[in-house]
Amino acid sequence: MQLKHKPFLLILLALVLIHLLHGLIIWLTMQLGLSNEEVDIISLITIPIVTIIGIVFLLIQFGIHLNFSLIKVNPKLVFYVMLLAVFIVIFQSALDVSFIKGLLQSKVRFFTFTNPSQYGIHSIVYLFGAVIAAPIIEEILYRKIIFIKLKEHYGLAFGLVVSSFLFALVHWNFEGLFAYFITGLLYTYLYYLTKVLWLNILLHGIYNFVITFTTIEMFDSSDRIFVIILLLYLISTAGIYMILKDVKTLTIKTN
Repeated sequence: MQLKHKPFLLILLALVLIHLLHGLIIWLTMQLGLSNEEVDIISLITIPIVTIIGIVFLLIQFGIHLNFSLIKVNPKLVFYVMLLAVFIVIFQSALDVSFIKGLLQSKVRFFTFTNPSQYGIHSIVYLFGAVIAAPIIEEILYRKIIFIKLKEHYGLAFGLVVSSFLFALVHWNFEGLFAYFITGLLYTYLYYLTKVLWLNILLHGIYNFVITFTTIEMFDSSDRIFVIILLLYLISTAGIYMILKDVKTLTIKTN
């Protein structure tokens, strides 16, 4: 029984150790009397490092070899992925608990542009981590390693659901847990269809880029834009379905 579930236990062990190690680093930096901004910067820098350590551990345990060569794909797929990222940003916002609370008060939440550079060095570190480091590291960990190993041992449905749930869980956002879970499912399903990791990294990077340069605002039902926002939510939902359906068709033809 232990051997049968060894991959799952190793994955859980790696994730727990990643966050324990990162938590220990943050605790140690706080003991040095650093400012909150300095602690945040150290946190942003160290989380990719400790995650890479966890990735290396799992790669060794599972005997997985990473191939960083760019696989050529249909240009249409690249366009779909870029559009999909924007649709997911909009769609995910409608899955948060706060979205439902807003609707009950005849309000709707949507995005407005912001300027993250106003926060100085902190914003530069955050932008690099969010747009470059996090997409690469998280897609390798959750799609290339966790999803694939769980799918191999427990089947497609288990791999999709559990890897997506773990992806949501580590983002430490209880109100947005379901939203992150659905986002994880969409990311994982895209990887299942294409089997091209750099497309997932591109999707994740664009998503984080859009999130970084936007902020959430509430709009009252009396605002002219209220109905337009609701339509955009519907369009994004339909757009995600249509894109994934077309991606599936394209990948079947390619294979």
